[in-house]
Amino acid sequence: MGDFLAGKTALVTGASRGLGRAMAVALAREGCRVGLVGRDVAKLDETARECGPLASIFPCDVTKEDEVALLEARVSERLDRVQILINNAGVNLRKRLTDFTL
Repeated sequence: MGDFLAGKTALVTGASRGLGRAMAVALAREGCRVGLVGRDVAKLDETARECGPLASIFPCDVTKEDEVALLEARVSERLDRVQILINNAGVNLRKRLTDFTL
């Protein structure tokens, strides 16, 4: 990709596993500073080790408004300016389709 991503700052939710982890690692390999957001601190630590020194972890459950408010403050303190946001966090709601509201 060249130097397009080098020096940029990315925040990745759902970074502890799956696609979020893969995207965070790929961004770090391209020279991005990455903020890793997720609920599982141990998994975030694993991702951070794989990303290297450009990674910071931010434990947060994005389904809880109070935690998201704290996340915003912590990210503002530790990362200069977020230029890339990957909103990858997912919630698994197990119910019938007809039980969902619009």
